[in-house]
Amino acid sequence: MLDQGSLNFGKVKPPTKEDQERAFLKLVEHRRGKAAGILASEVASILNWTIRSTRATAARIVAKGFPVYGSKRPPYGYFVMVTPDEFALAFDEGYASAMSILRRVSKYRKIGAVDLGGQITIDLEGGTNDPEGNLVRAGGPGGDPGGDQMAIEGPVV
Repeated sequence: MLDQGSLNFGKVKPPTKEDQERAFLKLVEHRRGKAAGILASEVASILNWTIRSTRATAARIVAKGFPVYGSKRPPYGYFVMVTPDEFALAFDEGYASAMSILRRVSKYRKIGAVDLGGQITIDLEGGTNDPEGNLVRAGGPGGDPGGDQMAIEGPVV
């Protein structure tokens, strides 16, 4: 007779984030170019995920530097960017999104977006701030001239 113990309920480990990333990349790697994109709902259905976990996995992949993009304009879907126009599209959509967020924050703080933009440090590579609020990159103030660190430097509010 079977009981719960013999069926090993609760013993199956969920996939790790790395497992999810590999599965997503395997699915998307042949989707080269915007026209070949695959919808988040299709990825979720194929991999038996939620749309939320699909989007979170895609965001982690992009943050790691893979040239995968999920277009917010028709034709929608995740795809591997291969042309300069596709990279430009990703930049343009990301820039528009960042500016939208900046405008919202400026309303919350009752500061003009231009003034706010000049006061916020956007650190893309994990630098730190000195006591005066200036960004200090690897190699000290001003950063390593030969390094590949990217940041917008300035005082922090």
